[in-house]
Amino acid sequence: MSSVLFDKEGYTYTASLAEVGDKLCGLAIDNINEEDKTSERIENWIEQLKGEL
Repeated sequence: MSSVLFDKEGYTYTASLAEVGDKLCGLAIDNINEEDKTSERIENWIEQLKGEL
């Protein structure tokens, strides 16, 4: 099911339980360290989901 896996590109982190190979499982939001990227990440996530429906 690819709709739950997203590219890790653009994310800065040391480790994550959401990491599955070279992807992240689910929509990763960091409103503490990367709040400025939240809106764009949500928009990209929605577009990816629309493309898979």
